[in-house]
Amino acid sequence: MLIEDQGSASWSEPTGLPAAGGRAEAAPEAGDDVLDRLGALLDELGDLPARSLANMASMGTLAKAFSRLDGIYARAAGAFRDWGDWPDSGALSAGAWLATEARLPIGEARRRVWIGATLRELKATSAAWVSGEINSSHVSRLAGVYRRGTACAMERDEESLIDKAKTLKYESFSKVIAYWEGLADEDGADSSAQAKRDRRDAYLVRSINDMYLGRITLDPVSGTIVATELERQERILFETDWAQAKERLGRCQADHIQPYSEDGPTTQENGRLACGTHNRARRSKADPPLWRRPHSGPDDPDDA
Repeated sequence: MLIEDQGSASWSEPTGLPAAGGRAEAAPEAGDDVLDRLGALLDELGDLPARSLANMASMGTLAKAFSRLDGIYARAAGAFRDWGDWPDSGALSAGAWLATEARLPIGEARRRVWIGATLRELKATSAAWVSGEINSSHVSRLAGVYRRGTACAMERDEESLIDKAKTLKYESFSKVIAYWEGLADEDGADSSAQAKRDRRDAYLVRSINDMYLGRITLDPVSGTIVATELERQERILFETDWAQAKERLGRCQADHIQPYSEDGPTTQENGRLACGTHNRARRSKADPPLWRRPHSGPDDPDDA
């Protein structure tokens, strides 16, 4: 939160606490009637056969409604942290109460409370989520880059980033956010990248029966390099196997295999695609194995 003080701007973490300090009294149960009607509608919707909703129009409507309800829930969780009556239960925090009551993992409960509190600073994001234009994945990404070093830039660019969330696939949107974060807070982005690099780790050990066990943890840049090289090596191995298969089986028997370099399956999967002549497990009923085919010609016992 940016606090203006005689022309200077300073930062404080978003808390949403009442101005007078302390916890305010819980608001009257004004939403009970609305929640009761919502429950009745959900009961009615739950009674419908699933196949009646198995179409693009219904699935799109359900996805938007789910996102809207998720946003309302998150906003309420943030308000519940600061104005709710959870201390009366003896819980240590709003997140702890939510984890127990909703039987959520504690990390997920705390994440919802944190996002709900942050939404009070990201008003455009909150409005877009509650209207169903974006979903929780977009909001988590936006809230995750909102901090002291990006607050001013977020105030300027929030609407533009939300427009990207509405139009781009999530993977592309995530790349936009990463690029924006690097421009908005170079020092913070560099520190985050360095922290990820410091977490790199890899090991390979020999286990029983001469088996090898291993694990690798890489930062995004190193991971991309290693993954690209592994894909390149796999492509080289497949091209070698592919050339040998064509030479061994003949071109007419190998054309049905789609090379990995042409967006085909892996080498092992391609091996399972061998035609009926070379892979009896792939024979169809129309092409039964030789031992199941009816005898014909002079070898037929009836002709003897």
